[in-house]
Amino acid sequence: MNRGKPPRRSHGARRPGSADASPDPTGEANETPGAPDAPGAPGTPEVHHHTLRHNNPVTTGPHSIAANDIKNVIIRWVMHPSARWLPLLLACAALVIAQATDPHGPAGQYALSIALAVLAVAAGAVRVLIRKTPSVAAVGALSLVSVLATVGGWLAFRYAAAHADVEVTGQVQRHGSLPLTSRDNTVTFTLGPDALREPRDRLRLTLTVSDADPSAPACSYRTSATAYLMDGGAPVQEPVRSGRPLEFALTSGATSVRIQVTLAEKDPGRNCRTDIRAVAAVLHDS
Repeated sequence: MNRGKPPRRSHGARRPGSADASPDPTGEANETPGAPDAPGAPGTPEVHHHTLRHNNPVTTGPHSIAANDIKNVIIRWVMHPSARWLPLLLACAALVIAQATDPHGPAGQYALSIALAVLAVAAGAVRVLIRKTPSVAAVGALSLVSVLATVGGWLAFRYAAAHADVEVTGQVQRHGSLPLTSRDNTVTFTLGPDALREPRDRLRLTLTVSDADPSAPACSYRTSATAYLMDGGAPVQEPVRSGRPLEFALTSGATSVRIQVTLAEKDPGRNCRTDIRAVAAVLHDS
């Protein structure tokens, strides 16, 4: 028995004051048996989380694969030699179809569609006439302007054609004995289904009142006339003034219009012989 010698320390014991023996401020042990080595320990690769990257392809945003593919397809199509004719051909085809529909009404109602058609043809022609190698931006801009002008012009044309004034003067039928006198003082103007095939809300009718015999003393100014809408709309009466248009509201889907005009002499007994004619008739929307 050896006296005075301290007992031999086992290999698993920890020295007092070592780092592993220091208590944790939280009250928990610093290391549990069997836990993996801390990062940086010998034999353990260090992992930096801020440098991790995913290999998934980006599918959104300006640099996405889908956006780049679509962009490349558009560029190849726009720059293809055969594609330079397409905007001009599209504009010309729209013009031919529009003219073939036989649009009604004055040209002024189609001013917007005409202006857009001119722009579409001009941009398409410039696109075709470019001989030098143009930039993608210039070619794309010309093609886009031509196509958009064509579409806009066609929509404007269809709207104007659907609401344009329809001239029906030549289709107005007059019924009754002429000239009008104090006894035979009624004349009727009618429009049939053919004249009303383009549905409109109103009829603008212009009548003239004149002497039946220009060589006789003037007397038409001594008469008054009144127009009555008998068929095709709500009954209404309007005083007739020679050369001034009369407005009549028509019923939706009307297939005929009948307007009766009655003449009255301001000075009875003069037996004035008067002629009443329809010089203009236009169907239009409100």
